[in-house]
Amino acid sequence: MKATNLLIASALLIFGAQAFAARSSSNYRLENESHDPGAADRSSASYGSMTRLPGAESQPRSSSAYMARSGSLGALIAPVSLSLQVSNDEPDEGTQISVTASAMLDDDTQLTVPSSEIQWTTLAGPLSPPDPGGEINVPFLLNHTAAALKASWMGLDKQIDFSLRNAGSDNYGLLANEGLEDEWQALHCDANQDQIISPAEAALAHPDADPDEDKMNNLNEYLTSTIPTDANHRLAVQLMSLNGSTATLQFGPVAPGLTYKLWFKSALSAERQLIGSFPAGAPHAGQTIEIQDEDAAENVGFYSISAERTNES
Repeated sequence: MKATNLLIASALLIFGAQAFAARSSSNYRLENESHDPGAADRSSASYGSMTRLPGAESQPRSSSAYMARSGSLGALIAPVSLSLQVSNDEPDEGTQISVTASAMLDDDTQLTVPSSEIQWTTLAGPLSPPDPGGEINVPFLLNHTAAALKASWMGLDKQIDFSLRNAGSDNYGLLANEGLEDEWQALHCDANQDQIISPAEAALAHPDADPDEDKMNNLNEYLTSTIPTDANHRLAVQLMSLNGSTATLQFGPVAPGLTYKLWFKSALSAERQLIGSFPAGAPHAGQTIEIQDEDAAENVGFYSISAERTNES
C-alpha cells in the first residue's frame, strides 16, 4: 500500500514541474501554460490577464478595453448602464427610424451593443421591436399615438418613448384613399375600437354604404357630422306649422364647423331659392334650429337643407 502511494506522489511531482511550450495565433499568445499556482501572464492584442489560481494572490486583470475585477477569473465585461439612441423620437407614420444601443462598462469605456443581442419589449403603442440592424418601420396610424419600447441586456433595462405622428387623414389600411377621414370611419365601424379593421368593417365604412339604412350614405353622414349607425341621427328639415304665409320650420341636428342653408322649391322641377344661411355655432351645436319663413307660399312647396364645412384658415 505504501509503495502505491509513493508512485502516485512521484507522478504528480513530475507533472507539476513540467512547463509546456508557448502557444500563439494571430489574435492570442499564451506565454506559459503551467500548473504552477503562480501562473504566467496571458496577453493578446485585445486582452491582458494576470491569472492566479486558488491559493495564489489574486490581482486585477485589465486591457485598454476591459477590466476584470480582482478574483473574477475570466470576467472581462462588467456593464453598469445601458443607453439607447434613436434617430427620431417623433417620427411620421410610414417612415423608418433607427435605434442604437451602447453600454457603459465599469472602467468608463463604452461598448456598442448589437440590436440582435437585446431582448426588446413593446410597452405601448403599435411599434414593433427593431430588426437585427436596429431599424423600425413606423406603421400608418389613425391618430397621433404614444409608443414605448424596452431594451433588456445583461440584467440592464432601458426604456425609450416615442410620439408617433399621424401625417395623413386617409391612408390607414383598408380605409385608405376613400375620401373620408380614417379616424371618423374607424370611430363608427371598428366594433372593438382596437384599430384593427376587418374587411367586413371596412365595407360598412365605405362612403357609399348606409349602415343605419336611413337613406343617407356615409359620405353624406360625414359631410353633415351625423352618426352613420343611428337612423334617428340624420340631418332633416321639418315643417312645424303654416300660418298664412308664415311657415315655422325646424332642422338639425347641427354641428360646429358647418354652415346650413335652407332652400325652398315651389315644385320639384323648379329652381330652388335660398331662404337663409345659418352658422351652427354655440349655443346651437348638437341641437335643432327653429326658424320662420314669412314669405312661404300657401300652395304646395318643398323645403330642403344643405350643410357646408366652414373654411379653415
